[in-house]
Amino acid sequence: MSSVLDAGRSSGDRDGEELLNQWRASTLEQEGRFILAFYLAKVANSREALLKRLLEENIKLKKQVTELEMDNYTTRLAVGTLRQELETARREVDTCKGEMGNLQRNRTWIPVLIDGDGYIFNKELLSKGEIGGREAASMLNSGVLQYIKSQGYQLSHPVIYTMIFLSKELLENILVKSDTCSQDEFKWFIKGFSQAHPLFSFITVGASKEAADSKIREHLNKFIRLNEVHQVIVGVDHDNGYSAALSAELTAGHKEKLVLLRAHKVVAREIASLGLENFWIDGLFMTEKISSNPFSPRMQIPNLDSPLNPPEPLPRLLSTPPTQNSSPRLMKDTNLPKRVPAPCNFLYLTGKCNNGNSGASSEFYRALSS
Repeated sequence: MSSVLDAGRSSGDRDGEELLNQWRASTLEQEGRFILAFYLAKVANSREALLKRLLEENIKLKKQVTELEMDNYTTRLAVGTLRQELETARREVDTCKGEMGNLQRNRTWIPVLIDGDGYIFNKELLSKGEIGGREAASMLNSGVLQYIKSQGYQLSHPVIYTMIFLSKELLENILVKSDTCSQDEFKWFIKGFSQAHPLFSFITVGASKEAADSKIREHLNKFIRLNEVHQVIVGVDHDNGYSAALSAELTAGHKEKLVLLRAHKVVAREIASLGLENFWIDGLFMTEKISSNPFSPRMQIPNLDSPLNPPEPLPRLLSTPPTQNSSPRLMKDTNLPKRVPAPCNFLYLTGKCNNGNSGASSEFYRALSS
């Protein structure tokens, strides 16, 4: 009986254990499934998140690629445009170089060398100061161009280069003492003249007469031999001292390149004898020489027998011809009017009167014109 019970109990235990094992197995299987499902869900979520992130990254990268492609396209367009502009600029530079070369070859220089101590500008221009200086520069420039044109020359790019050499302080004193203009007016005239044209200038030299002469001679010698120089215009019609330098250039075969700018009615004898091509600029210079003292012995007497200006007949000094018995010095038989005080011959010859008679000189000239 007990064995039967033991056998039954053993059989029941085995069944219970088997059921327990089955339950455990079922539980483990369920737990495994749950865990698997959990991990599968987690993996699915991670995968979805990963795919979503990858998709977002892909979209972002595509956007960046698109932007880069656009930038690249824009850059390529800009580079192409710059290359075209560079080629255009190179062609323009080459063209400009060619034009500059032609301009340099066609540029024609016309130096104008003027002795400012003898060529004194018109009183009206000097008295206007700076405005007068600008007007004088314009008149000089226009006058030279008109002369060149009147000779039949067709110059594409004429360049007028004017230098006026003078003893500034000496000329300034003469202008002031002769009441031609004031010191300030002369100063402003020079400024206006020099600023009116970049190649127009006054050049101050020493007080000696040879100072301006040597400057003009040296500049003439250098300029007239340059191929770029069309003609050299000189303003020296008043001074025979320039005749040797001018004659030397004529002998060297430069007659066609040498032109005389006239300022005075009477040309110095030796200058006139050279037969230079010459022209006037009306109203630019004084046609008569001035002096602070009109009876100064240093006053230059013009040559009345210049070939450019035929001599005028001298005024008759006597109302009737002298007789054979008359003396040419005393002229007692003439009808000269008597003057009180009598004319001072010493003043006429030397510029000084030992008698202290300040009016003798004027009386003397009135006697000559009677």
